[in-house]
Amino acid sequence: MKNVNIYYSDYFIKVSIPSQKYILVIDLDQPINFKSPVNRSTYANARLDIWLEKQEKAHWDKLESDLPKLERMRWREESI
Repeated sequence: MKNVNIYYSDYFIKVSIPSQKYILVIDLDQPINFKSPVNRSTYANARLDIWLEKQEKAHWDKLESDLPKLERMRWREESI
């Protein structure tokens, strides 16, 4: 699998693999520092790892937002 596309902004992560027609979208509960130079990803042995720096160095109780769908979509649009 050579073509893995990863996009992220402060409250949003999107992973797509066009050859497999796969898309994963995560609306984050807390913001990340999407411009950080420490952000990176690796793909090896059929495993994708993504490291993203948090805006605030604190424990997150959850990864994904549980806001209603329309509110998450608005939040996503604002962060793109």
